[in-house]
Amino acid sequence: MFHLLTCSADPAQQSRKADQAQGLPNVISGPPQNFWGTTEANAVTTTTPRSKRKSRPEFRPTGLDESGEDDIPEQQTVTSVAVNANSLSVFHCMFPATPRKAGLSLRWDAFVAALLDAGCSAQQHSGSAVNFKRAEGSCVVHRPHPDPVVNPIMLGSTAKRFAKHFGWSNDTFIERERARA
Repeated sequence: MFHLLTCSADPAQQSRKADQAQGLPNVISGPPQNFWGTTEANAVTTTTPRSKRKSRPEFRPTGLDESGEDDIPEQQTVTSVAVNANSLSVFHCMFPATPRKAGLSLRWDAFVAALLDAGCSAQQHSGSAVNFKRAEGSCVVHRPHPDPVVNPIMLGSTAKRFAKHFGWSNDTFIERERARA
């Protein structure tokens, strides 16, 4: 079955006639739109936004309070930590003074023993996570597996985290004197 439509110059009128031939309702009523945008009759009036009350105090970039005293907390000072010779070599690998020691790997057991010697307590968490705690804070390190070797990249990132949480550096550790019998 063929439907012949009469050709007209208006494409919108052709589309409406095609819809009517297929049994679709005519939803467009009135002349086609030829102007888009707002007219003055339907223009929306704008209102000024309400001001919000600030719930936080104003920022003081100088760090001084009203009395003129500095209220910025002092940086924590780290005292020297005495460790044995084996632990000292582990910490020198973590915080290298020379680039030669920067690329060394460590066994996990030597790493944990050095941290225990430095006064940390180790607590096993779920999976391979081990939490090392001190009075200054705590830091979680994941035990490498299946091979328990701490590679140089992991050692460097762990050293940065210990420096951040505990304030450690290469100068923090000194060798403990051996007890004489």
